[in-house]
Amino acid sequence: MLGKLLKYMSVLMVSAVVAVGAAQADPIEVTSPVLRTTIGDSRVTSAYVVLRNKGAAQDRLLGVQTDIAKMAGIHSMTQKDGVMSMAPVEGGLELAPGAKVVLAPMGLHIMLMGLAEPVVSGQKVPMILIFEKAGEMPVTFTAAPLAQIRKAMKKATAGD
Repeated sequence: MLGKLLKYMSVLMVSAVVAVGAAQADPIEVTSPVLRTTIGDSRVTSAYVVLRNKGAAQDRLLGVQTDIAKMAGIHSMTQKDGVMSMAPVEGGLELAPGAKVVLAPMGLHIMLMGLAEPVVSGQKVPMILIFEKAGEMPVTFTAAPLAQIRKAMKKATAGD
């Protein structure tokens, strides 16, 4: 009985090591995390980031958590017949192996609603990005005005 138990525990330990190794082999790279400063008494804002799946397996950004807003979600903006519309991204944001996904103004973004207080330039805001396979990833976003964010995103995506 003791021999079977030790064998079972050995298999579990090897499985755990393999699982950790697989998670480390399929990292999601997060760069350029920025958060738009609020205007006036606005209680909504958006955050932007560049995500790159450097692994061999598909992953998916499922959600975002933060203490500064009552609700946070992944949204997209589209233009049809000259009219802009925004909607939640249903089912999460797909990250194919080797893919780079840019969340930037006028496109995909993280929408933050129900802010407790205004967001000011230079403010550091911790958030947790929740991935289907990579799990929870803490990221600190730095607040900036929209014009500065557009320049930063253009620089971050140059050469693509």
